[in-house]
Amino acid sequence: MFVVKRSAQWSCFFTSTTLFLCLGCGVDPSVPVSPDVARSTIRQVLEEWKSGSTIAAQRTAKPPVVVQDMDWANGLTLNEYEFVGDGFPEGANLIAKVKLSLSNEKGTIVDKTVFYVIGTSPVLTVFRDPMRQ
Repeated sequence: MFVVKRSAQWSCFFTSTTLFLCLGCGVDPSVPVSPDVARSTIRQVLEEWKSGSTIAAQRTAKPPVVVQDMDWANGLTLNEYEFVGDGFPEGANLIAKVKLSLSNEKGTIVDKTVFYVIGTSPVLTVFRDPMRQ
């Protein structure tokens, strides 16, 4: 019985400590996004895609960028793109709405409007946001 009580006490202690550390003191530790750097980064990435570069090549670009886009990863070609507005900051990211004109290996053209989440610190990141429409 003593072992069970001690185990329950330690479990409660570790759970409480973990919650405290995860929640912090209510201060947002994220660095605010730099909108100009984010806009420059998304333009650079889309121009690279349009020119035929790969996602993997973006990691070794100057500056390096971590990119995630399923259409690009699946081999679709970017023909044209157009920004819809200037985007808006959301915490440590800039959210950019972009119209894309894509084509597959058969030449079928697909137009779509998507959202990208662009981060500027500690590394440059560009991720497609599948949850926004």
